[in-house]
Amino acid sequence: MDELCQSTHKSTPIFNLIKYLLISVLLTLAAPIFAETKEDLNATCLDKFTEGDYDPAFSICTKAAEQGHASAQYNLGLMYNNGTGTPKDDEQAVYWYTKAAEQGRGDAQAILGVSYSNGTGTAKDDKQAVYWYTKAAEQGRGDAQSILGISYSDGTGTPKDDKQAVYWYTKAAEQGIAEAQSILGVSYSKGIGTAKDDKQAVYWYTKAAEQGVAKAQSILGTSYSNGIGTAKDDKQAVYWYTKAAEQGVAESQSILGVSYSNGTGTSKDDKQAVYWFTKAAEQGLAEAQYNLGIMYSNGLGTQKNDKQAVYWYIKAAEQGYTLAQYNLGGMYYNGQGTAKDDKQAVYWLTKAAEKGSGNTQSISGISYSNNTGINENDEQEIYWYTKSAEKGYALAQYNLGGIYYDGQGTAQDSVLAYVWWNIAAAQGHDGAAKNRGIIEKEMTPDQIAKAQVLSKEYYAKYVK
Repeated sequence: MDELCQSTHKSTPIFNLIKYLLISVLLTLAAPIFAETKEDLNATCLDKFTEGDYDPAFSICTKAAEQGHASAQYNLGLMYNNGTGTPKDDEQAVYWYTKAAEQGRGDAQAILGVSYSNGTGTAKDDKQAVYWYTKAAEQGRGDAQSILGISYSDGTGTPKDDKQAVYWYTKAAEQGIAEAQSILGVSYSKGIGTAKDDKQAVYWYTKAAEQGVAKAQSILGTSYSNGIGTAKDDKQAVYWYTKAAEQGVAESQSILGVSYSNGTGTSKDDKQAVYWFTKAAEQGLAEAQYNLGIMYSNGLGTQKNDKQAVYWYIKAAEQGYTLAQYNLGGMYYNGQGTAKDDKQAVYWLTKAAEKGSGNTQSISGISYSNNTGINENDEQEIYWYTKSAEKGYALAQYNLGGIYYDGQGTAQDSVLAYVWWNIAAAQGHDGAAKNRGIIEKEMTPDQIAKAQVLSKEYYAKYVK
């Protein structure tokens, strides 16, 4: 029996196979299941993304994000934001940015601030924007610090606070954020949120300018040109104006044109002056348009071309540039570069005169006096001569004396005639001196005494 039993349990090939399979199954059932961790999933997502395999990257990243991996949540937000591996969906982007931001991801907090600020993927909410910018800024995010500074400067989403603005601009500037460096320069230059300090302004303008901020380069050029916050240095001014001009800053292009025209900080070069005036003029800068008109009118740095001069004078004059209006009036009066047109001449001369140009006011008076391009108008004639005379222009004073002597459009007044001729004579006008001698013989001692007192008063007020 024992032997039977023993022979019954004796191993056979089939028995051994069954035993092996059974053990394998049992071991499999007993073994723990090892799933990929969220860290592994995130790493795989990044690998796939780097390889440009965006669809699986999105799928894997979603799994990691749903398991609470902050980086995966942020990256998933970016994928929704940019439509990478999935259709673009700003609302989903904000959802995942929020998940990551709530776990302390500074980059997610910063971009969530932008989303609230712009109303992208969520309702626009400046207070929420500031909340998230602050969270990111407190973690040292330079971009968020810079934007937070702007929020305090503008009072957007928070009460306006220039000191807090400077605080955050400084934090960002010290991390090399160029925009913050440039704005900090402005703060020191104008004394906004901090004590005015031109040297500190130049320091921060320089930092920003060296990073290519065009506005800072332009302002730095002005600082060197005027010796504000640094030693005056025309060569350095031209260097920075050039940097800004090459980036399309119209004001720098115009100033650079003046530098080449005058040979200030660089060799005199009228062709280069015309080049930069043209660049600025084409951007609509009135001063450059006027200067370009001058260059064409005088054939400086380019072939003389009165039509082009008139073209650019018109551009500047239409923007209210007084000198261009004055020159344009002269071009119409003389028929230079355009058909002679007295009405247009008077129109533009009057525009200039209204801006307070004494010489133009005198010419406007002459236009009304001579009935040039307009109907005779004694009141306007007196008005413009008076304006010009009070600016100290001897010719206007001479003509105004004649009006009062003749009683043209006003009551005859020998005293005022004497006063204006006396003042003009004191400035070297021979005709006025001659007329003063004539009228003096016609006046009473009391009139002469009164006229001399008024002459001293007017001279002190309108000439000196």
